[in-house]
Amino acid sequence: MVRRAPRQARSQALVERVLAAASALIGEQGSDRVTMSEIARASGVSMGSLYAYFDGKPAIIAALSEQMMGDINGALVASLAHADSAEDAIRRMVEALDAFHGLARDNPVWHHIWVGLQADKELQQLDVADSLANGERVAALLQRFVHAAHAGQLPAAVTLLLHLTGASVRLAAAVDRSAGDAIVDAWRSVLTNELHRLLAPGD
Repeated sequence: MVRRAPRQARSQALVERVLAAASALIGEQGSDRVTMSEIARASGVSMGSLYAYFDGKPAIIAALSEQMMGDINGALVASLAHADSAEDAIRRMVEALDAFHGLARDNPVWHHIWVGLQADKELQQLDVADSLANGERVAALLQRFVHAAHAGQLPAAVTLLLHLTGASVRLAAAVDRSAGDAIVDAWRSVLTNELHRLLAPGD
């Protein structure tokens, strides 16, 4: 996977250039057709420099996925940290879904990167590990709003809801716009109802 993390500004700029070039190429051709030599040529770096930081195309796909999902997950965690009630937390979760859907719908490269993730077993494992870690972070932020009767199931339920949110957005990005919007509309209703069950005060 990633051979070493860039530490100096020059190295960081090189890695960012590689990722930007790879993202553009993947958006145009799909993750399976892009080669390391094309990425090196488009980013203006030598093959030696490219392999100094990435041991292959899966490492680049993993870095792009981490970059994209890190932004999405970070924004959700930051937003939920400011929630002041269960209803406010639910509203913020739904807003995050809509923002995620909009980004994925308007950036075809996301779909290609997700395809690349599913084509590699090691990348699948990294994706699962990221989902579990993000579920723990979000559940911890929602814990203060959970109904006592559902406290025990909150971590697993939140992890599953986030996983299914990702699956819904990925499916929506793979079909035409109207069908994709319908998929996300349906999931938004399910997500909202389940969050109300978990977080709303009991009778």
